[in-house]
Amino acid sequence: MDNEQPSLRDIAQRASDRFGGARGRSLDREAKRLGLTLSYTTVDKILAGKYTSRPTKATLEALSQMAQVPLSTVYEAANMTMPMRPLAEQLPPEVDTLKADQRRIVIDLARQFVKQNKHEQELRKQLEEATHAHTEDSPTPKRPTLRAVAPASDSGTGQKTGLTEAEDKVTPPPIEQLAAHFPFETEHEKFERLHGERGEENQDPGSDF
Repeated sequence: MDNEQPSLRDIAQRASDRFGGARGRSLDREAKRLGLTLSYTTVDKILAGKYTSRPTKATLEALSQMAQVPLSTVYEAANMTMPMRPLAEQLPPEVDTLKADQRRIVIDLARQFVKQNKHEQELRKQLEEATHAHTEDSPTPKRPTLRAVAPASDSGTGQKTGLTEAEDKVTPPPIEQLAAHFPFETEHEKFERLHGERGEENQDPGSDF
């Protein structure tokens, strides 16, 4: 759990292990003794991997302290944005002097940002759930087995070259020789050669015509 992001279930399990494997009501009592709030029904569902609700701030803080995991890590495991210091504390003192229409713009803008962040968190959660379900339900597809067909000049043991056994044993000439004396004749050259030879055979050596 040190090298990768733990899940909320991993964190709850770590909290349980730190208190002797306590679960449910027992873990709830341990939380109360520390002044924390941790619903036993909530922690049992988290440990069982069946928790689908949005955990409260109190639950995340309890898991953080009991599992000895940074609060930011717990929020990330829950697909939630860790709250920063109250925004009101960062606003300039003169903010209370804003006019009604100015206040409405500021408030509406803040609401839009909050709505956008919640929507993004929900999308991430759905994506992770879908990916997890696909990984568990879908077996690893087998790769198709292909028969290798090697070039005639690069045939190895067990490879098919498409040649007969006798042909496969013939050593081809060097590629430089093939390139210099490539035995290729076009149809036009063949026509000229054949008809030229026949014309020469029919000619009379003693005649000018």
